[in-house]
Amino acid sequence: MNSDKTSILAEIRRLAKEAGGAPPGQIRFTQATGITLGMWRGKFWRTWSDALREAGFAPNVPLEAYAKNEVVEWLTKLTVKLGHFPTFADQRLAKQSDPACPSETVFRKLGTRASQIELVRD
Repeated sequence: MNSDKTSILAEIRRLAKEAGGAPPGQIRFTQATGITLGMWRGKFWRTWSDALREAGFAPNVPLEAYAKNEVVEWLTKLTVKLGHFPTFADQRLAKQSDPACPSETVFRKLGTRASQIELVRD
């Protein structure tokens, strides 16, 4: 893949078109094109947001963090649904089947497995 400025902008636009108009994030862009951070940052743009702006898009907005009580609620619902406290794999599968579900890394922020179980019990 050619990594000149014009080609990178064209790839951003192509991926956005394929995604229904939403521009790609850095990771998705690199995975889809093979164009790495080092091929554009400090060479054409300072940030990924700058590249998106030049390609004609508003910068991607970071996801808002889940409130702790919301994560505990998800974990409780998942526990009830499964009939047991969810494993790491259960949490990943839940995220795959419901994009609104927090990821396993979000669940992990609640602390150890024992502390998560205590939160669900409460």
